[in-house]
Amino acid sequence: MDILNPQLISISGRVYCKYATDNNFATPQSYEEPEVCWDDEPNCESTVTKNQSGRYEAAVNVPSALFKHVIGRKGAMKHKLEQETHTKITIPGKGCNGSIIITGDKSSSVSSAQNRIEILVAEKRWREPFTHFISIPLTSELVRTSFETFRKLAIDTCSLDPRLFQNPQKLHLTICTLVLLDDSEVERAIAAFKKCITRLSSEILGETQLQIKVKGLEYMNDDPGAVDVLYAKVVDENGTNKLQNFADAIATELVKGGLSENQYDHVKLHGTLLNTTFRKANSSDRNEKGKRETFDAQEVLDKFETFDFGTVPLDKICLSARFTTNADGYYDSVDVAQL
Repeated sequence: MDILNPQLISISGRVYCKYATDNNFATPQSYEEPEVCWDDEPNCESTVTKNQSGRYEAAVNVPSALFKHVIGRKGAMKHKLEQETHTKITIPGKGCNGSIIITGDKSSSVSSAQNRIEILVAEKRWREPFTHFISIPLTSELVRTSFETFRKLAIDTCSLDPRLFQNPQKLHLTICTLVLLDDSEVERAIAAFKKCITRLSSEILGETQLQIKVKGLEYMNDDPGAVDVLYAKVVDENGTNKLQNFADAIATELVKGGLSENQYDHVKLHGTLLNTTFRKANSSDRNEKGKRETFDAQEVLDKFETFDFGTVPLDKICLSARFTTNADGYYDSVDVAQL
């Protein structure tokens, strides 16, 4: 890693630098937590206080799902943090919620431990499965009807497994994914979502409502004979870059707020039509649920490469919960921004 350009991690509006030491890959070794050096000078928003016994103390709000990363294998990470910062770290027991409490003889030591835990948790959270996502529904009556037509034709003429197809009520464009592990994180995401959509829709979209064109097929990997995801291309019907710019700006704002992981330079505008994970989810065969088997998309691409699914007005954006369904058949949303 270039020490002049370290990785930056944003946490609650603060930005930390992460410096990783070189790893020796020549000799196989047993697993150890990677050596990481953090720019962990006490921050200006430190919440260190003095308790009744005269020692310094700070509480770090961490979702219980992430306690394991602070504890580490056989308590190794917790012990390492305590030794290096000269503090005592108390973590709620298994199955319990609550803050991680840090105590120490020096305010700077407690603040250092606090910063390091916050950075560790901010990085490790992206190992958790995403729980929510920002989505634009592609569920106009025209698109749903066209998708049903495409589905029937593709199954009848290309012998595709019906279980591969998306539920027409859940057709959507994903802008970014989020890992929200407790109610407070959901509330923080809702507040950030409302704020950025209000500002960005005015700055980028203006007064004219965009029409989203859903037309044409593409696939995710390099081999059309072994595909996991087949999707419809999504563009602004008027040929402008407003939809792309809007999606990119939303994703960027949520990454800056520490709510989403920065994975790509631009949002890939697409609506998933077929996905091998759908076959797993829809299978009654217990053995098949553990497999993800690609499918041959060459014939469906040859026959329907320019299939026109129609248009959708960009009239709302949803902060949707994964693996849920509302009364309309779409994903349940913790918040919806009307445009």
